[in-house]
Amino acid sequence: MIIALMAFVACDGGKSDSTGTADDSSSESDTDTDTDTDTDTDTDTDTDTDTDTDVDDTGTGCEKFDWYQDLDGDTYGGGKPTHACDAPDKAWTQTGGDCDDKLAEVNPGATEICNSIDDDCDKATDDDDSDVVLTTWYTDADGDGYGDTSGASFESCTGAGGYAPDDATHPPDCNDGDDTVYPGAPELCDDLQQDCNTKGWAGDENVATWYPNSGGYEDWTSDLTAGKSGAAAVVKIADDGELVICDGTYYAAINVTTAYDVTIRSLHGADFTTISGGDDARPIGVFQDNASVTVQGLTLTEGNACYGAAVGTIIVSSCSAGGAGGSYTSGVTLNLLDDLIIENSPTLIALSAIYVGYGDILNLDGTTVRDNSVQGFTAVNNPVSCTGDSKTDAGIWGNNYSAGFMWSIVVHGTDPYTIESASCDFDGSGGLYTPTYDLSMQNYDGDYDTWDFGDDANFVCDATAVSCSK
Repeated sequence: MIIALMAFVACDGGKSDSTGTADDSSSESDTDTDTDTDTDTDTDTDTDTDTDTDVDDTGTGCEKFDWYQDLDGDTYGGGKPTHACDAPDKAWTQTGGDCDDKLAEVNPGATEICNSIDDDCDKATDDDDSDVVLTTWYTDADGDGYGDTSGASFESCTGAGGYAPDDATHPPDCNDGDDTVYPGAPELCDDLQQDCNTKGWAGDENVATWYPNSGGYEDWTSDLTAGKSGAAAVVKIADDGELVICDGTYYAAINVTTAYDVTIRSLHGADFTTISGGDDARPIGVFQDNASVTVQGLTLTEGNACYGAAVGTIIVSSCSAGGAGGSYTSGVTLNLLDDLIIENSPTLIALSAIYVGYGDILNLDGTTVRDNSVQGFTAVNNPVSCTGDSKTDAGIWGNNYSAGFMWSIVVHGTDPYTIESASCDFDGSGGLYTPTYDLSMQNYDGDYDTWDFGDDANFVCDATAVSCSK
């Protein structure tokens, strides 16, 4: 008979259960132990040492950076950064520290210069910054803002009285004894070179300078050179002073509108400087009562005006073949010294090349009035004097009418209206109306007479009495 044995294995490791079933003490035990010692020796030694970045915790694995907004485009940003994988846009940079993000020249990489600005963002400015590029200051004896590099000097951001900086905008002065001479100075009509650039300079030409009596100077070159033939530039003198005009031809109408003393002169004389009316205007006009005007060393030509083609003291408001409308000035003293008044040919009939009247005084000294298509001068109720030299041709001759006309049309106290000549040339060469005399005179009573004098004449004529004495 076969007896079947059943073994029960307890959960507590082989002990019998409570029923008294024998303990399984069999020596056969389960020794099938997992002894797999194949360990993974491939260790990851690639350690991330970048402490300025971190990994995006959203799971994308990108690295984040600090980004600074760069408003001025100098590659340095300012303000608080934003932390992101990529720049918000092109105007952001990973480099911060910009202390003024509105100025591209200010950033931590800039050079500190003397300008009262912390250029390199190190919280130090100008002389207080050891990195500053100092300015060299040289003696400026004439006070024009440009220094003498051969004189005393010192280095600093700020200068001192009597010194000028040596920088890109203040190159060395070529004449530290003249405050009108410095690099880039405007040229003055004085045969000195003001701008310190000698290249191509042979003397002042086509330059005009106004010197007010109050001091200083003004460059009037552009005013005098703005005109052309047929379109003369109008230049007004409304203050007392001197206008000096260098060699050249200027198409201009120079009008004096001030009662003060005014001088209009050339630098080298009438052979070198010409004021042309351009067949369009009168070269010289005096339009203010009691003005004292001296015109010296100029050629006045191509004038066109109803009264006084070249020089006049009448303000013309209208002009026609039948005459002109306007008003006279009074109390003017007009001195023409060493001038040449030549070839003034107005399109409408004009009484004379020079016209003055009603108490004005005309003095011709060393001046020649010739080859004009009208008579030399007309004087209305005013005295005229002419001074010449036996060695010159000064005087009034060769015009297309008489040399001059004296006209006394009102009684003015007991002062005679005279013309006086001291060695002036007179010759009414004729043409218009074919006159055969040098001077004609008419007084307020209608009395009229003519006179001839010739060269180097010495005489005095009284227009009120219509008489002359030699």
